[in-house]
Amino acid sequence: MLFVTSYNILAQSYVGLIQKVEPQYLKKKHRYQTIINHLKNSGHHIYALQEVELDFCTQLHSHLPNYRCHFSQRPTHKNDGMAFVIRNDIELCSIQSHFFINHDGSPSSRFAQRAIIQWQDKILAIVQAHISYDTAPKEQHAGLQQMKQMLAGLPHRSANGIILCGDWNAPNDHFVVEEALRSGFHNAFQSAIRSPTCWSGHEALAIDHMLHSANIQSQPIALAQFDTNQSYPNQEQGSDHLPVAIAVNWTVQM
Repeated sequence: MLFVTSYNILAQSYVGLIQKVEPQYLKKKHRYQTIINHLKNSGHHIYALQEVELDFCTQLHSHLPNYRCHFSQRPTHKNDGMAFVIRNDIELCSIQSHFFINHDGSPSSRFAQRAIIQWQDKILAIVQAHISYDTAPKEQHAGLQQMKQMLAGLPHRSANGIILCGDWNAPNDHFVVEEALRSGFHNAFQSAIRSPTCWSGHEALAIDHMLHSANIQSQPIALAQFDTNQSYPNQEQGSDHLPVAIAVNWTVQM
């Protein structure tokens, strides 16, 4: 089994937007150490991280020497991006970024990051994205535009299987997620009762996702449980999101 986690770790540059949280839980030292402890304790093969800043990768290297951190920065004035943190015993073939385009043709501040690995003598693609929050109608929705571009850029011909993941700023029944389902992907959490994965400051949301192609079988991994009586980050959680994780294997016919 291959264990894969998706986790929006909350960029330090955005903590000023977090409301109703005690100040000590927003400090970088506390947050980074809490997040790194989670990664170290879970020991999964691959972590797909969103809202990552370069100094987090530097600290990660000193605490998890048996992992490699592959960071890609957003193509704007923002200093955060995404990163794949991959255990050294996983054979990595390539890391690539696919930058999105807005409706008007201008460059988006969002992108997809793709890791290609060789696992059990087959090629597996893991693609993550932090998709924009938008309230526009479907025809003008930025998140849907980004999802369509991510799906269009998938390596169907070169990969035996594909995992899609990330903070998509949309629940299971939203048309952003449904776009991926219509393209043949299976929701790893469809059969599970979806507990919230994010605290928006006034409500709990389930907006972090893991989907996969039909030739992969998955099992959701129980990590932290969301407590609606808590604010996030807190003493035990270093982000306003919780990690989501699955254990995957190839289907028998593969």
